[in-house]
Formats: sequence, C-alpha cells, structure tokens
Amino acid sequence: MQPGLTVSLREVSWWLGLSAAGSVILLATTNQMCQEIASTPFLWVLPLAIYLSTFILAFGPRHRHNRGLYTRALAVAVPAASGISVMGLAVPVTIHIAVFSIALFICAMACHSELALSRPDPARLTYFYLSIAAGGALGGVMVALGAPLVFTSYLEFPLGLSFCCLLVLLRWITGGNWNDRTIPAHRRFAPAIGLALAALIPLAFLPENEPLTTSSFRNFYGVLRFRERSSVAGPQREMRHGHTTHGFQFMEQSKRAWPTSYYGHASGIGLALDRLAHPANVAVIGLGAGTLAAYGKPGDHIRFYEINPDVIALSKNYFSFQRDSAATIEVIEGDARLRLAQQQVPLNFDLIAVDAFTSDAIPTHLLTKECADIYRRHLKNGGILAIHISNHSLDLAPVVRGIAQYLGMQSMRVDSEGNPALGTSEASWVALSDEPSAAKNGRAILWTDDHVSLWQVMKWR
Repeated sequence: MQPGLTVSLREVSWWLGLSAAGSVILLATTNQMCQEIASTPFLWVLPLAIYLSTFILAFGPRHRHNRGLYTRALAVAVPAASGISVMGLAVPVTIHIAVFSIALFICAMACHSELALSRPDPARLTYFYLSIAAGGALGGVMVALGAPLVFTSYLEFPLGLSFCCLLVLLRWITGGNWNDRTIPAHRRFAPAIGLALAALIPLAFLPENEPLTTSSFRNFYGVLRFRERSSVAGPQREMRHGHTTHGFQFMEQSKRAWPTSYYGHASGIGLALDRLAHPANVAVIGLGAGTLAAYGKPGDHIRFYEINPDVIALSKNYFSFQRDSAATIEVIEGDARLRLAQQQVPLNFDLIAVDAFTSDAIPTHLLTKECADIYRRHLKNGGILAIHISNHSLDLAPVVRGIAQYLGMQSMRVDSEGNPALGTSEASWVALSDEPSAAKNGRAILWTDDHVSLWQVMKWR
C-alpha cells in the first residue's frame, strides 16, 4: 500500500462510529413510532426520508458545518425525545411523530455533518465510503439482531440517543473547539456540559427502571411486561404491551373472576356475551390476559387466537382466567386470519370478538374486506361480530362501518365508562349483526389488502 493511501485506526473508528450511530437512531426511531401506532409504510418511509435527507444536506456543496449549532440542538432534542418515549400514549400522536422526527433529524445531521467534515483527500475516499457503509450495516445489525437478544425492551432508542450525544461531545473536545482560546469560555464549555447532560438523561428513562415491573419479555411482536400493583379495588396482576394495558386480574380470591379493563359487563363485548344463548361457541382474536374467559358458562366453547407466544405463556402462567372458566377454553397459536382461512368447514361461531393490538398499534390486515369475508364465513346466521376500537391515535369507527356496509350487516357502537371500583376502563366496541339497530350513520371507509390509509383515521390532536 502506498504511504499516501494509508488511513489511521482513529479515522476508521470515527467513520464507523458516526455512521453506525446514524443507522441505530434511524431504526430505533422507526421501531418507536411503529409500536405505538401501526406498522405501516408511511411510518417507515418518514424516518428513512429524514435519514437520507441528512446525508444529502451534510455532504452537499453548500453545507457549512456548525458544530455549536448541532450541540445545542442535541441538548434540547434528545431530552425531549426521551421524555416523549416515556410518556407514551398520554401524548397525542402528532407530538410523538413530530418530536421523534426532529430528534432523528438532529442526531443524524450531527453525525453525518461530522462525517462530511472528516472526509479525507480523494486518494483515500474508497476507505472513507467503505467505512461509512460498514458502519451503517453495523448499526442495522445491532438494532435488528443484537438488541432483541440482549434487551427485554426497546433500549436501543435511549441508548442510541446517548451514543449520538457522546460521539458529538468527543468530536467537540477533540476537534479543537474545547481548547480554542479565541472562543469565549462559556461558548466552549456550555455546549459540552449540555451534551453530557443530554447523554445522561435518556439513561434515566430506561424502561428497566420501572419499579413495578416484575418480568419483561421481548420478541418480534414487541415488549411485554408483567407487574403486580395495588389499586383502589385491591392488589392486581397486570399485563402491558408497550405502554398499553392488555388485561389485569385481581389477586383476591373473591374478585379473581371479575372481567376487568376493557371487558367489563357494561362494555360492548360484555353486553354481547351476557346476552348470548348458552351453550355458546365463541372466537376471540387476541388473548391478552385471557379476561374474556371469565364469561364462560358450562357447555360453552371459547377459542382464543394469539400470534405472540409470550402472551400465551404469560396468560397461562400468571393469570387464572382460563383455568377458572366454566367453559372449554382452547388457545390457537398463530395469525388468526391465516388460521381461520385454513378452516375449510365453517366453524359457526355465535360471536367473534376482534381484540388484537400490539401495544396501541393495530394489525390492519384484520380490518380489511378480505378478512371480513373470512369472519362472515365462520359466523353463524344471527351471530355477532364485535370489534374493539379503543385507540388513542386512530378513530377506527369509520373502518368498522365500512366492514358492516360491505357485509350487509348493521352496526352499533357501545362506549362504556370505566369504574375503578370494578377494575374496568373506558372502552369502545362496535357490534355487527343482522338485526336492525338504531345506530347513527356516519363516515364509512373500506380498507382492502391492497389499500390501507391511516391518514384517513388519524386523530390529529
């Protein structure tokens, strides 16, 4: 190798680290957005577009690197993104998307601007761009393969934010800004202090620091947490997926059979199950803690469909709804739509309850007209299709009305208030049946496997 073409280990380390940091924060931000809303193209494309635009801007001919500007921006954006990630569903979806997008832009811009500033002479550009490509791939491997094996929650997001701050802080110290006597002291030291604090703040918000969490599990479908806590009605065991409660059970023997959270007797699904003729044949898409098994009567058959094996294990090992039920309980692992489609003979359910969520995100393939045809085939004449539409970010009522119109069924929405004394929460269900209803007509949207648009149902608040 010619002397003029050598690159130092320090240079390669910077190139790898800065490009890996940008890749980590891109993928971590995408995961953070999708787990709370829905895994849909526009929530993949937005972070990717922001990430690629920072490369264009940083390496553009008119870009002038302003390290002081990026350090101050990081000191504000990183704590803000950390706080929003912890607040979860208490914050409107528009603020979620805006803050995460801004934080991604600033982090990626800071890293990529440092890369552009460290670009070597043309003779060594091959090593430079090879290192950037390797760093991007390394960041992808860390998030997609390493993080699920090492972490039981989405730690790559806060750790990625801290990593970006630390790299820019090191560049501030080693790049001459720290020792430049021509710059006033407050302008040299204040950004460094701000970056140091910004790097520490995400670590204070790590999900593992939640004091009530007893167990935490992570797989392809997200992060599950089991915890025990006290409430006004007594001690309880709770299952959470992301920031959303997916069921809980009172620990006192006299209250263990109470249907809690979104499934109380006053909820839409509770009213439907209480009015069923018995013995009944019921399908529930989405297991959660198995709360709906509490409605089972002798001779009933309740079949739960659950795609997440960790949910099945948690429901069986930590909650007794299934064991205590008077009905025959069956749990089918796998995607409910595929499992039902594989059944050639109609199963003649008296009621099908669609209650599948990943945190607060919806699996949109369960709300399309093609899936509605599957529900209809397995629903007996006079049966009820009940769909849970409680959601902080999306108004799913128009989608369910679209399904009702497509199937030629009547729909009735039931909104119930929560009662802490009974352990119930606010819930919104829509029941579809062949019986005439007094439901008010409203906007109807029919999703298909070829076209699903969350823009139409987003709660812009």
